[in-house]
Amino acid sequence: FFELCRRRLQPGGIFAMNVYAYRPDSPNLTAIENTLATVFGRCQRVKQRWGGNFLLIARNDPAPADLMRLLPQRAAARFGDLGDEWNVLLQQAAWIPSHTTLVVPDPTKFVLTDDHSPLEFMTDRFVERAEAEILGR
Repeated sequence: FFELCRRRLQPGGIFAMNVYAYRPDSPNLTAIENTLATVFGRCQRVKQRWGGNFLLIARNDPAPADLMRLLPQRAAARFGDLGDEWNVLLQQAAWIPSHTTLVVPDPTKFVLTDDHSPLEFMTDRFVERAEAEILGR
C-alpha cells in the first residue's frame, strides 16, 4: 500500500497519516513508521499536542519535509497575514518542529507487507499494556 502511495505522489509530495498509540515505542506505531521509513527512505514522527496520537509524514524526495515552514513567522513571510483563524492554526502548528523525530529504516523492526500485517495483534497488545499501566497492574 505505501509503495503504491509513493509511486502516486509527485516528486516532493507528502504522505501523512495519524496513528493512535499510547507511547512512541508502541508496537503498532513502531511497525508502521518503520514500514514508511523503509518505503520512503525515512519518515518523520510528530507527537501530537493532545492525546495519544502521532502524525507520520513521509516525503517523496531525498530530503524530509521542512516542518520549520509551519512556524508562524515563516508562514507570514511567505503568505502575509492569513487572518485570525489561520493565525490560531499556525500557533498550534508551531509545536510540530520541536516535537518531531526523524525515523530511518531499522532492519531489526517489523516491516508490514500486504501478506504480513499483524496490526490487530499489535494493537491488542498495546491496549492491554496501556490498561495495565493505568490500573497499576
